[in-house]
Amino acid sequence: MSLSHNQESSNPGNDDPWDLLIGAISAPRGLKGEMRVYPHTDFPDRFTELKTVGLRREGTWLGTRAVTSAQIIGTRIVVKL
Repeated sequence: MSLSHNQESSNPGNDDPWDLLIGAISAPRGLKGEMRVYPHTDFPDRFTELKTVGLRREGTWLGTRAVTSAQIIGTRIVVKL
C-alpha cells in the first residue's frame, strides 16, 4: 500500500490535484494504529506537515485519510492515520 499526497491524478496543464507517491507502508507498528512508512522522497520532513493522505493498493484507489501524527525515526517514518 502506498501513501499519495493528493487523491486525483491530473494533467500538468490544469489546476487539478496531482497524485504524488511519497511513501510505501511497510509494516504496522505497535498496538495504537501506527504504521512504518518507507519514504519515496528526498524530503522526509514533509510527512510531519501532512494533514491528509490518499491511499492506493496495487493501483486501486482506497480514499483519503487524516494524518493524526507523523514522526521520523532513523530512515523510516511512523505515521498514524
